[in-house]
Amino acid sequence: MATKEALGMSLEISQEYIYNLTKELLTQSLIETLDAKNTIVQSIVTEVLSTKVDKDGRPSTYRSDENRTYLKYLCEKMIRDEVVSVAEEVLEKNRAALRESIRKEISKKATMDKMTDCFINSVLDSMENRYRTNVAFSFEPITD
Repeated sequence: MATKEALGMSLEISQEYIYNLTKELLTQSLIETLDAKNTIVQSIVTEVLSTKVDKDGRPSTYRSDENRTYLKYLCEKMIRDEVVSVAEEVLEKNRAALRESIRKEISKKATMDKMTDCFINSVLDSMENRYRTNVAFSFEPITD
């Protein structure tokens, strides 16, 4: 439920109500945009928006994939795309601070010990594999 505080009162709106209202408004606007108010066009628009689709928005061929309508898929995709876009903006804006935080965390002795243990265990585990394992080490002087 979406909740909004206004003048000390809580207003709750059901997500299902918003979804159904959006579906109805979109259906009506598409019908009006096409300037066709006959029953055939209306039923086609309703059918397309109500078509059950898989996670990629394609009409489902398996019953187990039919867990969303095309309209719901489009809404989810739009929201997902916006979340990714905003996250990219925020991360880019804070890139320097994030880089410094990562550098500090990796520089900690405990983190270095964990990374070293992980590396050694990975090498040892891969040597147990029946395929040939090549391991090369190189050392460079530390420059500050």
